[in-house]
Amino acid sequence: MVSLVENLSKRDCFTIDASEKISLIFTLLKKHNVGCLVVTKKKNTKPIGIVSERDIVRNFHSIYMGKFIKVKDIMTKKIIYCDMNATSKDIMKIMTANKIRHLPIIDKDILKGIVSIGDVVNRIISKYEQETRFLKEYINS
Repeated sequence: MVSLVENLSKRDCFTIDASEKISLIFTLLKKHNVGCLVVTKKKNTKPIGIVSERDIVRNFHSIYMGKFIKVKDIMTKKIIYCDMNATSKDIMKIMTANKIRHLPIIDKDILKGIVSIGDVVNRIISKYEQETRFLKEYINS
């Protein structure tokens, strides 16, 4: 079975430039049906932050009042991430300990993909279904 991280590193990961207007965040989240974007600087692939729906909610008043207008004003600068060797268990521990729902996959300062809590849950469900199928086959043989 291919590792979760390896599989997800092949999927699109959506980014936004730190200097873009906040309004573009809303457009991209809706367009791609995702909950966060990795923030980069001037088309560089090295992540410098992450911006999620949670960041928008936390800064809603300032955004509404026009105080914050750029992505860099509301992004989370401390990036919590995993590397290509992370297991599903590692990812669950990181997400739980940090109370986050998205984890960029970064290898040697290069963004490879992103893992969401939904991806982890789907992986667990898939493993349980496979295990159940094997047990039923064993019992019936």
